[in-house]
This record gives sequence, C-alpha cells and structure tokens, in this order.
Amino acid sequence: MTASLTAQLLRPVPVSARLISYAWVVSEEGRKHRMGVALTTAAGDLCAHASALWVDPR
Repeated sequence: MTASLTAQLLRPVPVSARLISYAWVVSEEGRKHRMGVALTTAAGDLCAHASALWVDPR
C-alpha cells in the first residue's frame, strides 16, 4: 500500500519526447519500503523527482 507519495515537478515534461524513469530503494525496515524516483529527458535533463513510502499489508 502507498502510505505517502511526494513529488516535485522541476520543469514541464515534454510529452512528445523520449523520457527515462529511474527508481531505487532508499531503505527497507520491516514492512516499510522507502523509494526514490526521477524522470529525465533522454538528454539527461531532470524533469521531476519523487519519494514514496510503501507499507506491506499485514
């Protein structure tokens, strides 16, 4: 389940261009999983980034 999700848009996202998304695990503690995400253009320009907290259901 998504417990929290925070995102920041840094520049307009070009809809007609190729985009690259990155995601990585920041930390894991029991049922909690913190993730990071970034969205860039193919040239490497950062468009947005986000962080999320996911919790495994019991």
